[in-house]
Amino acid sequence: MSAPWAGWLPLRDGVACGSRWGMARNPYDFMYVGNLADAYLLAAHALLNAWGRPQPTDPSVWADGEVFNISNDDPWLFWDFQSAVLALTRNPIRPEDIVVIPKWVGLVIGFLGEWVVWAISGRTRTADMTREDIRFSTLIRTLDISKAKRVLGYCPAVGVGAKIPNRNVYSLRKD
Repeated sequence: MSAPWAGWLPLRDGVACGSRWGMARNPYDFMYVGNLADAYLLAAHALLNAWGRPQPTDPSVWADGEVFNISNDDPWLFWDFQSAVLALTRNPIRPEDIVVIPKWVGLVIGFLGEWVVWAISGRTRTADMTREDIRFSTLIRTLDISKAKRVLGYCPAVGVGAKIPNRNVYSLRKD
């Protein structure tokens, strides 16, 4: 089984690891699965406590029927997270080796790649790099978890940085 981040780091031996799309300053909320499990348990506990009782008069403390954003509440820059994972392998990328490619160039390359692969494969394959990949690696993805903190009492117990060395990095190492 491959590492969870194998989808974004498969080309670490090639050029892709030495390139970053956009300004490379986009914050991103990564999630440690143990914190997510804690949030699920807190939500289940809140639902059990509400069972058979009238709803509170203050709607800001209702848990039943509500949606909660859950994250580690510790945004990392998207590319810094990848660099931290790669730094634990035997082939880290040095900052001076990184080339920043404008987002619009990546979108053009993705567009052309999608059409070329579509035409050559007879609509049976997709390109390895698409416009969607460029958008995901350049978007700002942070979540406001204040409602989960207030209603569920959620507080992330473990930071993402603490778990990077412990999880699946062995599968990224080059033997």
